[in-house]
Amino acid sequence: MIKNEILPLYQLVCISKAVKVFSVRELKIIFETADIFNQTWNVSGTLFYNQDLFFQVLEGEKNTIKALFKDHISKDKRHTHVHCFFESPIEKRTFPNWNMAFYGNNNNEIINLYQLNDDEIKSIENFFQDKITLCFKELVAYYKLTLTN
Repeated sequence: MIKNEILPLYQLVCISKAVKVFSVRELKIIFETADIFNQTWNVSGTLFYNQDLFFQVLEGEKNTIKALFKDHISKDKRHTHVHCFFESPIEKRTFPNWNMAFYGNNNNEIINLYQLNDDEIKSIENFFQDKITLCFKELVAYYKLTLTN
């Protein structure tokens, strides 16, 4: 559970190319490692994975989020072409609990590895519908195109 907020909140959204196809076991290790770090540093968010792309939303205190992105995420050897395409102060967390999922190949269904509750799944759906659905689809299409050239 996220600690009471004292400092202003900040949100960062990034996308990256996975260096390989990760197994469910490897994804669980990524989740567990991130979960421990995030609880320690009062970071929340979500991480999506689909065969070759990671899409991540991080929320927390601005300096913590920027340092996490700069010192850890951008240097992680499990992905390349790390690109932050949105960052901004926010009034409240969209994802108050850290969670992770990946999209299946059938109709973009969310494969629920981590027993997300209905509220968390709804929060994920609303985030994509309200904030970045079109932008995300266009960015992913552009990103895949540039990676093949």
